[in-house]
Amino acid sequence: MSNVSYAVAGNGGTYRPAKGDFELIVGTYATNAKAVSAYATETFVNMTMTLKGNATETDFTLGGEISVNTETGWPRPEETNHDLNRYGFQMVSEQPKTYSRAAYFSANEPIQTWNSCCGTVKLFWRPGPSTRDVDLCWNVDSWYVKRLQCSTWTLQEDWVHGLRFTGGGVYMEDDHSVINHWELLENGEYRYWNESGKYLWRVDGRSIDLFHG
Repeated sequence: MSNVSYAVAGNGGTYRPAKGDFELIVGTYATNAKAVSAYATETFVNMTMTLKGNATETDFTLGGEISVNTETGWPRPEETNHDLNRYGFQMVSEQPKTYSRAAYFSANEPIQTWNSCCGTVKLFWRPGPSTRDVDLCWNVDSWYVKRLQCSTWTLQEDWVHGLRFTGGGVYMEDDHSVINHWELLENGEYRYWNESGKYLWRVDGRSIDLFHG
């Protein structure tokens, strides 16, 4: 499993404090070969979220629309010709929101929420595993994927504005109740069923599969 989370504000994907128009891309993927995960032992829904915004020296704006794209690679090594299932949809907030760079956000409360008929995306933060850690989280509740995805950031003691936080990794909790399967029975009828249970995925901050631009 790989995680990608970066802001693009010009050429390249390396980190720098956002200024002007930017595009935030948050993605999680399991390596797929012709829709078959090479490593995952459970079904994993690849997902990419794209959000545009703007930042100045004193404030930043998160766009009123977020794009969500998913594709499913099934862990079936013997069926390498299985097609990818792809779904894309847009979610909107009431309007783009602008925040002061000195704004205070309460833990576990939505910073911003985007909605559509397909579901909801919420951005929020909560305390991390250590006293100087902060988890920045996206909670996606949709027809196609239900996922809590958090990046752990450590605030260094010598941190000043514009300095990159150190990263402590990424974890996700997947609710498989939205993942469905079907099969053709001998009598010609189809049988449909949904998975159940939640799965925790974690990538260590030192992993080569983790990239924060």
